[in-house]
Amino acid sequence: MLLKATGIAKFTVPIKGQCSKNNFYGSVEIEDKFSILEGQHSQLLKEILLINSEDTLKIFLEENHNTLHLIEVILFQRLRTNLEGSKTSDLMTRLARDMLESQLKAKGEVELINALPNCEISVTKEGKTGLILTQIASIYRSQPGLFDLGVYILNNKTKNEFIFSDSPVVFYNMAYKHIQDSGTLGLQSPGLLIFYPISIDKCILFIDEQKYIGEIIDNNFFDITNEFDVNSINKLQLHHSLDSVYFSETNNHKYIVKLWRQERNTFNKKYSTLVSYNEVINGEVQDNSKLLKSFAEQIPYDLKLSFIRPNEKNDKKIKRFRTKKLHDILQESRKDIKELREEVRNDK
Repeated sequence: MLLKATGIAKFTVPIKGQCSKNNFYGSVEIEDKFSILEGQHSQLLKEILLINSEDTLKIFLEENHNTLHLIEVILFQRLRTNLEGSKTSDLMTRLARDMLESQLKAKGEVELINALPNCEISVTKEGKTGLILTQIASIYRSQPGLFDLGVYILNNKTKNEFIFSDSPVVFYNMAYKHIQDSGTLGLQSPGLLIFYPISIDKCILFIDEQKYIGEIIDNNFFDITNEFDVNSINKLQLHHSLDSVYFSETNNHKYIVKLWRQERNTFNKKYSTLVSYNEVINGEVQDNSKLLKSFAEQIPYDLKLSFIRPNEKNDKKIKRFRTKKLHDILQESRKDIKELREEVRNDK
């Protein structure tokens, strides 16, 4: 294990509890249920590890329930981490601070506004747990959002192994890396890429095939022979980690430390962007009506890969969705999620 904060390597670390600590979900009953779910996910990943050709991968994906189950694994492994909890808490804290400041300005509370920078606003442990559970509960409604992506396996043929972090599922958007004023990492965002290393020599990759070109497209079981590509994918894991990255062989720690030294000055803990702007009604700007827009930040790493690159025909501005039908399904699911959140609040 390599500690992100210091670059120090530790060699005898139990893997259990690294991505999420004990009582992370709030109760033993929930922990037990998720343990059963993780056992099912583990079985699916074992099946994927046995895939060794394009034909066997296609046979696996021909069963729609396999694809849906894999999407479930991707979403669960993304949401169950301490990093995701930190992202959600960071956003809620910033929203709360902005809303409080707006209310104080409306009431003319100048003294309280001036004191606000010195006030600590944070989400309670129970609140963070509730937010995480609500997100996890929405997985089954969210699965259709990724169903249009191409599913690939990267087969590592280099001497450098894939590493994984305490937040191993990485959402990235190479096609729209230049977009700074809007979200590019939503389930239906055009250009979305999802990297999930599952062993030292296999990484699952989801691709929006409409936005990329390169030798990997339609070559769903792809052999990586270029060390540069493996290094780049491993750097994604370093950037997306909260505290740690993991590797299997003790003699690989010098290689991991080298990658860490190359990237350590660009690590960023800004998880989201919050934009405030005046509401527009019937073409009229409302000076006294503010709207807040939030979106997840891309990690500060300019990913380059030899086998895939953005399509030059990509739009200068990102559209709201890839597939309207799937987008509409997600919109309906968000209504259910809002109701679920209300139920959680009422239970408390």
